[in-house]
Amino acid sequence: MYQRQPDAWGAEAAARGRRGGQRIVHAGEIATPAEIAECLGITEGEDGAV
Repeated sequence: MYQRQPDAWGAEAAARGRRGGQRIVHAGEIATPAEIAECLGITEGEDGAV
């Protein structure tokens, strides 16, 4: 079974006796800028998730 790995924020919060978490406040697609496309090995302007 898949076990989630703790993230840095959650681990830091737990070390302080607190509870951390994240919340997605926006998701969508944009045309990929040249610098990002190069890093990902895709074509500039290709849709990418944000």
